[in-house]
This record gives sequence, C-alpha cells and structure tokens, in this order.
Amino acid sequence: MAMTVTATSRGFDRVTATWVILGAAVISQLAWIDPLFVPMILIGPLVVGGVAAARGVARLPVAVMWFLAGIGMLIGDWVVNKEDQVFHLVLGVVMAGLSALAHWAVSAIRSRKRRA
Repeated sequence: MAMTVTATSRGFDRVTATWVILGAAVISQLAWIDPLFVPMILIGPLVVGGVAAARGVARLPVAVMWFLAGIGMLIGDWVVNKEDQVFHLVLGVVMAGLSALAHWAVSAIRSRKRRA
C-alpha cells in the first residue's frame, strides 16, 4: 500500500501516522548496524525525500519520520550506552532537513517541467 495520503489541517490521518511511526522505528533500529549507519543517515533522507516528492507524498510526514528516527536513535543509545544524546537529537533535525530539502528540490524540478 503506497503512502499517498497527505497531512490534513487537523494533522496526519491514521494511515499516514502509522507509516511515519513504523518507518521511524525501522530506521532507528537499522542505525544499530554500523555499516548501514553513515550511508543511511546521509543518503537515506535525500532518497526518501526525493522519491516521496516524485510520488506526491507531502513533505511534512517524511520530515517527521526522519526526525522521529533520530529521536528513536537517541532513546536507544541513551538506554544502552548512556551517551550521544545531543548527537542523535541534532542528527534527527539534520535528517529531517535533508529529506525536506530533497523533497523541495524534486518538487521544484517537477513544477518547472509541468510549466514547460
């Protein structure tokens, strides 16, 4: 089932919220796999944001998913290692920003192509 639902004026609908939470949970758990960590946090938000824009998914749910993934990493690392809380908080903001930037770029390219 593709997530083509957008955020409503009252917030996310239940399907979108479910996808956002599940996505964040999966990402935050994959972060424990060291070879995946750096590529996932740098390339993942760009790819997901761009694909979401190309498929017509709203920017906000994608950015929230990446931010919540950072919060999930923060909680997991806090419980297990008791370190790097600020790093993961900043990482969540950076990943949300990267996904929003990619979403904006793809949306801008698509709107220019429509006008041409």
